[in-house]
Amino acid sequence: MSKSITIFTESFPLGKGEIFLKGELESLTKAYDEIILMPMGISNAKPVWYKGIEPEISGKLPRLKTLVKSHWRQLFSILKMERKASKNGIYLKKPLYFLKMLLYALKKAYELNRVLPKETELYSYWYSNWTLNISLLKAILRPNASWVSRTHGFDVDVQQVVSGYYPFRKWNNTQLNKVICISSYGKQLFTRDNPEYKGEVEVSYLGIGEQGFAPIPKGKTYIIVSCSSVIPLKRLDKMASILSYLNRRVLWVHFGDGPDMGRVNKYLDRLPDNIGYEFKGKTPNKEILQYYQENEVDLFMNTSKLEGIPFSMIEAAASGIPIAGFNICGIPEIITKYMGVLLDESISNEENADKIKSFLLSALGRNEKYRKNIQLEINRTFSSDINYQKFTKIIAS
Repeated sequence: MSKSITIFTESFPLGKGEIFLKGELESLTKAYDEIILMPMGISNAKPVWYKGIEPEISGKLPRLKTLVKSHWRQLFSILKMERKASKNGIYLKKPLYFLKMLLYALKKAYELNRVLPKETELYSYWYSNWTLNISLLKAILRPNASWVSRTHGFDVDVQQVVSGYYPFRKWNNTQLNKVICISSYGKQLFTRDNPEYKGEVEVSYLGIGEQGFAPIPKGKTYIIVSCSSVIPLKRLDKMASILSYLNRRVLWVHFGDGPDMGRVNKYLDRLPDNIGYEFKGKTPNKEILQYYQENEVDLFMNTSKLEGIPFSMIEAAASGIPIAGFNICGIPEIITKYMGVLLDESISNEENADKIKSFLLSALGRNEKYRKNIQLEINRTFSSDINYQKFTKIIAS
């Protein structure tokens, strides 16, 4: 019998995000005869057959009223579990929100059951709110199906969620067979916050293919690159503050945009004359990687308040570029000894600027052997060939 897997994404392949899924797909292609991509974050999106032949779908879906009549006991049981899990506070304030979310997920579960192959394995790339659709699909319509989910940052670290709460997480855990975290930090969080979970919890790093070696800087101006959405969580105002304490000529190049740009501009206006900046806006990933190959970048810097393991850091280091970031979440798992600068969340911006300054003046970042070691370390830890082969074994077992 042919082996089939359905990968639930946020927008890939219809959106512009999740480009780091491509390497994983190449490995899964060797293990599965049929691969379906289901972009859950795009309204009315249909499944995309990445591998295999899409069948014709016939028949009509039951009306929501009919579904509720058939499953009201289970829906009531789930809501009761949710009320207890949320310790009443959130549930009592928004009972209709939770009910609507559950009814929508019930309808979506039947839609998914209609269009997806009957024997397909279920794999959610994120453990997001829309995984409620998958848990109901499994519980009501496909009890023997295998469901595996990755976790990254926001979907495992509740500090990164505005509400401070994951709706229906306890219920979803009853249906989830295996959790695969992208960092050891993520595994620690999931295990701590979900003590009732009975399935397997694994760690599997993301991967990147071999990249070219970036040019070794020689100029009088230090080039520092960052890449992220411009949102409060990424703290580009903090980066601007740290850079403002450097008394050397620096060019700060940032890739990405977002709603916090207006506030960040105020900090850019206050930068001293020795700190130049170029905000390049939203840039295709291919062009960012090309920039690393054509420019003498001294340091890649991340000042996020919360993270998993930023793939943008992996990409820069894969070209031999030193990296800097704070000692939070999964970042210490990538900024190990001789990889760059591990900044300290407990000290001032000026003191962290001294760390950056010391690194730049040490000339380590302009040492070929040092940069080659960074590239070698990334290829060891985040090799797409090695990591995705291991991942495929985990998910297919």
